[in-house]
Amino acid sequence: MQPLALSRIVNMIRVSASVILLSSISHRCAALVSNYAVGSQTDLDIQLWHQQTQSGLSQDCWDVGTQKVGTQSGPFEPKLDTTADDPRIECNTDSDCPIDADKNFRCMLAKGLKPTEKNNCRIAGVNPVEGNKTCLCSTMLCSGAPAPPKHPDKKQYLMIGDCITAYVRLRKEEKLLARGIELASSTGNAGSTNRALHCMDQWTQNDAGRHWDIISFNFGLHDVAYTTEHLTQTEYRKQFSKILGKLVAIQQRTGAKLLWISTTPIPAVPNVNDADCETPLSLVKCLSPPRRDKDVIRYNEIAARQVQKAVDDGATIATLDLHSKITDLCGGRGYQFCEALQMNYNAHFKPDGYDRIAEYYEETVVGLVKTAFW
Repeated sequence: MQPLALSRIVNMIRVSASVILLSSISHRCAALVSNYAVGSQTDLDIQLWHQQTQSGLSQDCWDVGTQKVGTQSGPFEPKLDTTADDPRIECNTDSDCPIDADKNFRCMLAKGLKPTEKNNCRIAGVNPVEGNKTCLCSTMLCSGAPAPPKHPDKKQYLMIGDCITAYVRLRKEEKLLARGIELASSTGNAGSTNRALHCMDQWTQNDAGRHWDIISFNFGLHDVAYTTEHLTQTEYRKQFSKILGKLVAIQQRTGAKLLWISTTPIPAVPNVNDADCETPLSLVKCLSPPRRDKDVIRYNEIAARQVQKAVDDGATIATLDLHSKITDLCGGRGYQFCEALQMNYNAHFKPDGYDRIAEYYEETVVGLVKTAFW
């Protein structure tokens, strides 16, 4: 057999396997979506998500799954009113929208548009083979406050952050409760600083039976992604600073302890936008959505400076530098693979990696509870 013919056969087999993989992912996503209720994500939902992810389904499946709840919904949350999209503002990312406004601050999927350069958008979780979509600046519906405490006599810990927080909750909720700490979290994935800023008041609401003793917060993994959520460094600084201001105000009113957690690292592997990505169809040897660790490092530096500024102005904020911890465990900056902890060609982690991250969370949070004076 000629080498060229053999190469073509191998490529055909690879493409066929990829199609089967995508079909399987789509089917499992659909099953996952059927168990999702808008605004009330249950522990059973999280456990199913966790089980699916451990078997190879990434967080981005969950992202695209939530898009299918409701009509013309976007990442993570449905639209407040699908008739209220501003037709004057087509968008590629949130940067094209009035992120300081109460309406139309989010770049979200809008079906039926004639594709143009101004409305071409990449939705988080959509497989590259499906191509980009069309988007308009829209008003997103935020999820509500965490449920009332089951153990109001315990210390109350509110955890706000990206998909990692869901895994920490799965691994540590019972252990923290045994140590006198009841854990709650923002419903679903907190996403980018733009989403979080507009939802922060709902997420931090207190009812008569709950006082937040600790609030941890983590943003960046979605801001650096080259999807509709992408924010520039300047926009990230502005949104993160406003979020921090809200949290510091809570601390001033209630004495809540604040914990900033840096964004976890991205492996140095090809992205779907790179010329050396094997093939976007495979989803095996390229990272989707595109992210780069140099951006994560820069955005972490921006957040760290904002945290330090708040501390200089009188706030008390602890830090858990997950980026440094995971980077060191995986071989240092520029690592490509971290076989023991992180999924290959992926920003997300294997069970052992999430176990390690959860341990860092637990020891830090328990340490804060034991700290009588700041």
